[in-house]
Amino acid sequence: MATTTEAPSETHAPKKRMIRLRPNEMLGERFPAMHLVRSGWFARVLSRTLVVMLVILLISAVFLPWQQTSRGEGQVIARLPQLRLQPVEAPAKGIISSLRDDLREGSFVEEGEVVMVIKPFAEDAERLNEEAVKALTQKLESYQTVYQNNVEQVKSVRDQAAQEIAGAEAEVRSANNSWQKALKDAEEQVFKFEQAKLEREAYDGLVGDVISPVEYSQLENKELSELKKLESLQEATNKAYNDLAAKERDLEGKRRLVEQKILKAEAEVQKAQTDVNTAQKELNEVLTKQGEFDRLDVKSPSRGRIQAIRGQAGTKSVKEGDLLFEVVPDTEDLAVELTVRGVDAPLIHVDDPVRLQFEGWPAIQFIGWPSVAVGTFAGKVIAINPTDSGKGVFKIIVGPLQAGEDGNSAQVDLKRPENIWPGSRYLRQGVRANGWVILKTVPLGFEIWRQMNGFPITIADREPTAEKDGAKDPKMPKMK
Repeated sequence: MATTTEAPSETHAPKKRMIRLRPNEMLGERFPAMHLVRSGWFARVLSRTLVVMLVILLISAVFLPWQQTSRGEGQVIARLPQLRLQPVEAPAKGIISSLRDDLREGSFVEEGEVVMVIKPFAEDAERLNEEAVKALTQKLESYQTVYQNNVEQVKSVRDQAAQEIAGAEAEVRSANNSWQKALKDAEEQVFKFEQAKLEREAYDGLVGDVISPVEYSQLENKELSELKKLESLQEATNKAYNDLAAKERDLEGKRRLVEQKILKAEAEVQKAQTDVNTAQKELNEVLTKQGEFDRLDVKSPSRGRIQAIRGQAGTKSVKEGDLLFEVVPDTEDLAVELTVRGVDAPLIHVDDPVRLQFEGWPAIQFIGWPSVAVGTFAGKVIAINPTDSGKGVFKIIVGPLQAGEDGNSAQVDLKRPENIWPGSRYLRQGVRANGWVILKTVPLGFEIWRQMNGFPITIADREPTAEKDGAKDPKMPKMK
């Protein structure tokens, strides 16, 4: 009996399941090509581990410390202004007559060494100027002699006038004394005359009865005698008064005459002084010209090297103020002048640590982690300009660290290469440099958030408040 196999009905058909792409035997039978390129279990475990570690690393990186910095660009300069590039200009017009024999670009010169000699256009200018100086000097000396003589004359006139005035005053005092004496004698004589008159009047009408005619006649004679004496004394008094008036007029006349003599002598002194001043002015002008000739030997203002030489001997005419050459002083005291943004300037303070990268010096700089930078050098802010350069940027001066100073929260070790700047042979004035002023340490996540929002750098832990920072509400003005 034959058996028949019936197809399973749809109701009893197995459920379809999603094929799981695993490297098993069934996958190999149904998808042989995929089975050939399947990955091993070790690769799958490693990939999952790396993905998990990457996620953990990204989450951890948010909390890593990040060093905020303010970047600036600039160049190397000398710390002292007098040791920076010094242009030397022509002190007077003329022709370059000679140069130092071995003078070339980069030649080394000492301070005060003659580098160039300029000859004036007029060949006899120096000789004529010297003759003018000699003539004006003699003229000035003669005027000074006249001035001194006039001063002595004024002194003599004053002394002589004082003597004459003193003599006239003595005569006036003597005449006054004589007048006072005559006046006193006259007053006494008036008293005597009045007495004689009273004695005579007392015996009027009594002649012959009380007094004899002879005695009365004697009284009359006495009265007449006293009257004559009184008249004589009055005349003497008038004469003494007139003599006193004459002496006083003579004194006033002498005083006026003395004043005229003194004014005349002082006028001569002023005239002599004017002549001296005029001669001195002329001499100063000529001496100024001679000083220009003395400065025709152009000297080096400092010890250093020559650059930018202008002109050759005998072929180059110059005028006052023309550039002759430049001197780069030889100095080891160097600094870096950086320009920073105005928004970062309030965050920078003196003694802030700085990392520097010099042009031509290989370096690798990690902005957020300056401690792992290679080829950069340590420095500190030594000065900050109080005003901008006219374009909204500020300049700061960065100097090298010194022994014993605190650089980036660590005691300075000058034996470490990154704390010692290159020598002047490699680090010359004008070399370009990049700098990063080290500010506050913040989490990397905060820095990413700040950069994404475009917020500026901040070093404050909180916003300023009225209680802590002294800010007060402004008072309204009182209305009258």
